[in-house]
Order: sequence, then C-alpha cells, then structure tokens
Amino acid sequence: MKKLFKKLLNYFNLELIKKNFSGVIDKRILLSFQKENKNYNLYFDGLIKSENKHTDNFWKQSRYLDLLSLAEVILEKKIEGHFAEAGCWKG
Repeated sequence: MKKLFKKLLNYFNLELIKKNFSGVIDKRILLSFQKENKNYNLYFDGLIKSENKHTDNFWKQSRYLDLLSLAEVILEKKIEGHFAEAGCWKG
C-alpha cells in the first residue's frame, strides 16, 4: 500500500517528507503570505475577477509575490531603464 501511495504521489511530482529532516517552509509564517500584505490580497482579488480561483496554488502565489517584490525593489531604488516580465504558461 505504501509503494502504491508513493507511486501515486510521484505521478503528480510530489513526495511525503518528514518536516524535521527537510527544508519545508510553512508559508503561514512568511510576511509575504500574511493577510495584511496588500499584494497577497490583490492576488486573490485578481483570481476572483478572472474567475480562475480553481487554479490557485502555492507556486502560483509565490511567483506572483516574487515578481511584485522585485518590481517594488526596482521602483524603490529608482533604477533607470525598462522592465519586462517574460514568463511562459505551462512550460
């Protein structure tokens, strides 16, 4: 049964790990993921308006918050030049 469960998780590129032996981070303790963070709330507003709430996941949240943080750093440091985000959807 254990092998079958591991194969099922592996199919989705997931695995069970013991928290005390890994680098697992609880996003609830990170400032970016706090409900007081305006960017975090904007993320969910955008999901609702675009009717894509079903596509929400940790990685999508993290990419969004990282991109906004980088843009804020550029604006705060008043770096001259152009800024473009050129990602791709699903590889």
